[in-house]
Amino acid sequence: MITVMLVDDQAVVRAGFRVDAVRRLAGGDGLVDQAVTRRVIAEFARRRPAPAADTAAADQLTARETEIVGLLATGLSNAEIANELYIETSTVKSHLGRAMTKIGARDRLQTVVWAYQNGLARRSAAER
Repeated sequence: MITVMLVDDQAVVRAGFRVDAVRRLAGGDGLVDQAVTRRVIAEFARRRPAPAADTAAADQLTARETEIVGLLATGLSNAEIANELYIETSTVKSHLGRAMTKIGARDRLQTVVWAYQNGLARRSAAER
């Protein structure tokens, strides 16, 4: 016999969502649907004029770090970047972490903003 327990405690439900979120992050996924992430990035790029580039920070990035930051700015997850470049997800995380340290970004969103501000990500004609 299977017993079904209904949960009426919001704290228990929130904890379940947190566990799911941690599992998704550990698997290389984001917490926001990738389609939403791509639309937010496209809208940001469409609305914001490109400011002057921070060439000093950009010059500190290796070619691979630059490539990964550029792919991140297109809305790809770590797993998708790894597939695109034929490398491990852990390698993407390492490169991205070093790049974020070099440019002074505290999270992925700041890294994407920095990429657009510094020409590592380009607005497509359809997004302008």
